[in-house]
Amino acid sequence: SRAELDALLDEVMAQAADPSTFAEAGHPVGASNPSEVEPADVIVWWDLKGSVDLRGLPFGAAERDALVRAGVSLPDAADLIAWHREDFLGVLAAARSRLLLVVHEREEGRHLLENLIEGRLRGVANVSIEAQLLDGAPRLDALDLSSRTLEPKALPQLRGQWRLPADVPIPVRQVESYSSLDKLFHHPHIWLLDHVARLRTGRAADLPEGPLLYGRLAHTVFERFFAARPDWSTMSPGDVEAWLSTAVPRAIEESGAVLSELGHGVDHQRVVANLERALPELTAQLVAADVVHVACETELTARLTGAVALRGAVDLTVTRRDGSMAVIDVKWGGDDRRAALLATNRHLQLATYAYLVAENVGSARWPSQAFFIVSSASLLARDRSFFPHATLAYPTDDEDVQALWRRALATYAWRRGQLDRGLIDVLTVGTEDVERAVPPENALGADQEPDRFDPYGALLGWDAFR
Repeated sequence: SRAELDALLDEVMAQAADPSTFAEAGHPVGASNPSEVEPADVIVWWDLKGSVDLRGLPFGAAERDALVRAGVSLPDAADLIAWHREDFLGVLAAARSRLLLVVHEREEGRHLLENLIEGRLRGVANVSIEAQLLDGAPRLDALDLSSRTLEPKALPQLRGQWRLPADVPIPVRQVESYSSLDKLFHHPHIWLLDHVARLRTGRAADLPEGPLLYGRLAHTVFERFFAARPDWSTMSPGDVEAWLSTAVPRAIEESGAVLSELGHGVDHQRVVANLERALPELTAQLVAADVVHVACETELTARLTGAVALRGAVDLTVTRRDGSMAVIDVKWGGDDRRAALLATNRHLQLATYAYLVAENVGSARWPSQAFFIVSSASLLARDRSFFPHATLAYPTDDEDVQALWRRALATYAWRRGQLDRGLIDVLTVGTEDVERAVPPENALGADQEPDRFDPYGALLGWDAFR
């Protein structure tokens, strides 16, 4: 069935091991298929199905006929029932002293082999566990099991700061990136759980969708365009559109197939239309700036502080005919938010990229910085010294990007000092009003709002309103 195929795909594509393939001290051995069961004193079969799924294989009648003509032997309903019986009896025979079958009440009724068991085997006890437990029975005599009342445990309380024991050091990471620094500066608990505890999402992680997926598609299309067309500066808008007419469907097929599913037609068309409008506008901005070279996703490394390295991949690094450079970060949306970052000199991601480029080319003059917003086809910058047609985010003060980077370094030293003392600020829903340590005057201001993408909300504790 489709559900079984989906489960198999999850298993073979997962990075984590199947729990039935390895042993864990103090825990019983688990199996996900009857064929994996080995002889044991006690075997528990949880959630024994009341019926056999005879739908079998995920092929239509025409497909079955084609497979049979090609020499493929397909099982019929009788085969499926026989195999099911063999699996069941194999588990039954593997139990040396006790076999516990847990059957949940459903409309399917009794399992087709329950009558066989009760009719041929002695010592079979059929017990309605729920009824006896709800009656408060202290013992299930038929199963030779005792029950006990579990004391309720209070959920951990939500706290605005964690304090680790002195014997639990937080090591200094040898390599940081913009994304890790952003977490450390503004939401240290996310940095800790990501990079120290190394928590990871489960194997059934969702496929990317929405702006995250659209942004990845834009990066893919732009990177392929500048790699395939070194003559981009002489291409007409019509030539760019012709290239996109084949490149965009290919990118969606390879990296955004969810957009081709039923119900995604509007999103699919919107993404295509935005990309078809954005790339010609981006090339026009570069031509107006007299850019002669474009490098995509350039991996760079420089020293952050002490023995700690800084690493990052710059979306677009562009060079003008006169040798001056600029870094462009490609975002799918968020014009107002990116403009606010530029205006208040808080564009830390662009500052990180500018620092990496300056360090690698050995220049005291840092490259200019800009955001390119795909959904609006707009290029945002603090001034027009590099991009004459940029949309301006008028600065609110005279501080430059190098001053922003100095504040970032001061923030790193402050947060690292907190970590060395075992202190981790936790900014999540319910702790906004908690008083925390004030950053030094030369550091970046701390965020006042929780991270709306925080994946650890359920692990941070609970307050009376949750």
